[in-house]
Amino acid sequence: MLDVVASVFGVLGRAEVCGGIALGMAVARWRRGSVDAWVPLLVVVVTLIEIAVKTVVPQAQPPEELSRSEEVVPLLRVTFAGAFPSGHVARIAFLAGIARIPTWLAALAVALMMVSRVYLVDHWISDVVGGLFLGLLVAQAGPFMSSGGSRSQDQLERSRRQ
Repeated sequence: MLDVVASVFGVLGRAEVCGGIALGMAVARWRRGSVDAWVPLLVVVVTLIEIAVKTVVPQAQPPEELSRSEEVVPLLRVTFAGAFPSGHVARIAFLAGIARIPTWLAALAVALMMVSRVYLVDHWISDVVGGLFLGLLVAQAGPFMSSGGSRSQDQLERSRRQ
C-alpha cells in the first residue's frame, strides 16, 4: 500500500506534470500582471541541467530488482546511465521555492518527494540531496534575474510571513 502511495506522489515530480504546473503558474502570474510571470518556466532549465549532470556524473542507479515503484500512470519513461541528481526532487524543490505558498507547505512537499524517491529505491540519498540543491539554486536565481539583481516584492512578502 505504501509503495502505491509513494508512487502516486512520485507522479507529481514527473517532467510532464511539473511542466503543466509551471505553465499554469506562469499563466496565473501573467494574468495578474506580475513581472516575474516567466519564472515558473525555468522548470525547463532545471530539467536540462538535470539531464546534463546525469550524463556527466557516473552515479549508478540503485539496482532495478530493489525498486518498489509501481507504474500508476503510463507516462513516457526515459532512463539515464546516471542517477544524480534526482529530477523529481529538483523540479518539486524549484516549484515549491517559487510558489506563493506557506514555507512549511513547500518544505513538506519537498521532504515527501525526497523520502518517496529513497523509499522506492529509485535514488540514493545523495541523488535527492543533489536534486534539492539544484531546484533551490534555480528557484533563487529566477526572481533575482527578474528583479535586476534585487529581492523581488514577492520574496519580501514571503520572508515577512515566515
